[in-house]
Amino acid sequence: MLFRLVRPVKRRGSSMSYFEQRIPADVRRFATGRTLYIPIGDQTHRVAISPHANAVRISLRTRDPVETKVREARVIAYLEGVWRALRQDRPIALTHAQATALAGELYRAWADRAEREHTLAIEWTPQGWVNAAVDERDDEASFGAITARLNKIADTDDAAELEATLGKLVDRLLLAKGIGSVDVNTRAVLLRAFIRALREAMEHRERNAKGDYAPDPRAQRFPEWKPRVSTIEPQSPVT
Repeated sequence: MLFRLVRPVKRRGSSMSYFEQRIPADVRRFATGRTLYIPIGDQTHRVAISPHANAVRISLRTRDPVETKVREARVIAYLEGVWRALRQDRPIALTHAQATALAGELYRAWADRAEREHTLAIEWTPQGWVNAAVDERDDEASFGAITARLNKIADTDDAAELEATLGKLVDRLLLAKGIGSVDVNTRAVLLRAFIRALREAMEHRERNAKGDYAPDPRAQRFPEWKPRVSTIEPQSPVT
């Protein structure tokens, strides 16, 4: 894998460090039109790859040289996973444990937000789930409404609705793990695991809104992600 890497530099007129990495030529056509979610410190920043983009450029949002190196390393690791995923030529099969581990990352991303922000909710739009700031008095009702909608989707088990609701979240986490696509059976398992995890995260946030901050034992059910994957191979019929 060959690509040009430009170490973080100071942009003229700014004291912040910037990162730049050339998009490898062999994946550029696959990267075009995608949105990357790049980790910068404790936040995630969206970067849309336009048809004319030949590199990923982003502010590291720090002036500290030590922190710059830490953030640079995380960005490099993320992008290496993305390029690896885009080079993938066949679907990947994940185990049920791996699917649950990925769902656990989604669970923690939402359930742990209560400790990092004053208030947060999400709402469903034609573009998918989006953040929506709400008044503190509305938190309980908002999380309850979201949970009710997720319960309805989970109960119907409609594959099309699961895909429309959670497909982009699944793709985002798979890409971050260096996985371009999964087989049909794995996709179904992931969607069901994600709807359950997101529903449990919203229930946890609803309890927080009611003043209950007891540890959530369900958070322990998610295994650690282990990146062992296998490509789909033709199999003999099983009787």
